[in-house]
Amino acid sequence: MAESYKEILLKHLPTLTNELVPNEALFDHLMARDVMAGYEREKINKKDSTDQRAQELVMFIMRRGSKAFLSFLYALENSNQRHLAELLAEDAAPLFFEGEEQSCFKLYAI
Repeated sequence: MAESYKEILLKHLPTLTNELVPNEALFDHLMARDVMAGYEREKINKKDSTDQRAQELVMFIMRRGSKAFLSFLYALENSNQRHLAELLAEDAAPLFFEGEEQSCFKLYAI
């Protein structure tokens, strides 16, 4: 994953940890986009609290490629967590218009 995307996730980690709901819809979207496998989903779901699951999910996304960041935004929007997708996309918007990321932004289209 590009460092700039990691920085955005780290910047918003406290908010994501407190507000992100790692629900089945979110996981389903990430799995459908080949960002996550079933065993990774199970590992995250084994955490004791919602906050711990949210933090583990964000850290997992950070270890994946740049596609994972965009897929995460899509999954947030499509799991009734649009406010979090918008929060991240606001910081990422300038990056989407540098090089090939522009086409990914058009696919995501917040």
